[in-house]
Amino acid sequence: MAERTVAITGANGFVGSALLQTFADAGWRVIALTRRPIADPPVEWRRYDLLDDCAPAGLLAGVDVLVHCAYARRRPGADAFATNVHAAKMLFDAARGAGTKQLIFVSSLAAGGDAPSEYGRQKFRIEQMLDPNADTVVRAGLVLGNGGLFARMQAYLRRRSLVPLIDGGQQPVQTVDVDDLSCCILKIAEQDLTGLFTIADYPGTTYEQFYRLMAGSMRVRVRFISLPFWIFDTGLRVAEALRIPLPVDRDNLLGIRAAAICAATPFSTFGVNPRTPGQAIERAARSAV
Repeated sequence: MAERTVAITGANGFVGSALLQTFADAGWRVIALTRRPIADPPVEWRRYDLLDDCAPAGLLAGVDVLVHCAYARRRPGADAFATNVHAAKMLFDAARGAGTKQLIFVSSLAAGGDAPSEYGRQKFRIEQMLDPNADTVVRAGLVLGNGGLFARMQAYLRRRSLVPLIDGGQQPVQTVDVDDLSCCILKIAEQDLTGLFTIADYPGTTYEQFYRLMAGSMRVRVRFISLPFWIFDTGLRVAEALRIPLPVDRDNLLGIRAAAICAATPFSTFGVNPRTPGQAIERAARSAV
């Protein structure tokens, strides 16, 4: 098979770097679309910034598959929703103009037109820009590995032994190991699969059990305290106003509160034998040491 080319936005981020390695190992020509060059592993680099007004000329020339996973996080004084939606439109338009054969967008289980979180509504808005007959949306569960939201949750447990749970922590959480997710996306690209895929364990676990698994893998003791939603909401509003860093923000809180179990695409669709949440958490704990 002739060498194929994939371009990955956010290729220096948590999910993006895993995708970069997975595609490179599979023999693809990989182009990293980031603000700064990537040295390890050495790949072709083209400058790309979500804050740019338009995609640079020639950004996606010669690209067969585009994987868009870059994301601008919420921060004071910036409209992350507008930034991410505008950037996605410019990027997708550039890809179509360059003749890119497949667009793959890494979305979230939180995506929905009426999602309570801005993050979920934003992801859904971007999904709507894609053609399900030609493009691909990947709704991923909470990604486990040495980075992202999961790493911030681990860092919290290293500093604190008290874990507050929203209304007892019985909300569902569905997860996926970062390398399992990357392998699934590789198979989607190799097999030219289009449409919507939900990649996460099913039916998942609860947040209480999830934190117990984390604490066990990190060999730390934790105490749980159940608090009503309004206390969390008030506390996070105050923390955001005072710019106090926390592992989750109010938008995360709204997403957790509204979480529901999502039907998942069988991993067998991609020929992937996934790690269990416990295995993925244990692996992440070892890599973080």
